[in-house]
Amino acid sequence: PLGQDHLGGCRKSSRESKLLSHQSWSVLVAPSITRPSFAFLLPLLFVFLGGCGDTAPLPGEELLAEMEPGYAKQAILNSLPEGPGVDTGGAERHGYRLDRYFLEGRSVEILWLRGDSQEPLEELTRAQANPVIFVDEVLDGWGWAHFDQRQEGWSMIDRTDPPPPPEAPELEHDDSPDPPSGTDG
Repeated sequence: PLGQDHLGGCRKSSRESKLLSHQSWSVLVAPSITRPSFAFLLPLLFVFLGGCGDTAPLPGEELLAEMEPGYAKQAILNSLPEGPGVDTGGAERHGYRLDRYFLEGRSVEILWLRGDSQEPLEELTRAQANPVIFVDEVLDGWGWAHFDQRQEGWSMIDRTDPPPPPEAPELEHDDSPDPPSGTDG
């Protein structure tokens, strides 16, 4: 009888320890989340993490990734596909806008690569345009990080042809309520 009580006690304590360890785990991991709601949150986690992936490449990014600073401008222009050729008010080069500056005694050109958009450059977002900077007829760099660094260093912020905005342009709309009918003004 003593051995049976002892074995029964072991089984009981073993069962209790399993129960306690499960309860302790659920309290430590998620004290306010029950199993059904946790199971519901798991697919949402995958959706959220899926949205954190890479963004779409900038126009011409695959081609420019093969180029290094110092490449001749003409060689790069010859390797680019024909651009949309929209009248943008700036010089056109292979269908892309080309802004020219003379800064610190050097010729600086910014070629604005873009996809198939027919919108003026000023109406595009940063995701739709890719600045390629040439200094004295050779590639200086490309992409927004390089452009932002150069723009600040060269004090280009107040120039007449600003780059596309960092975010999508706001649509103009009036959110004010309509005035009550029958009133003046």
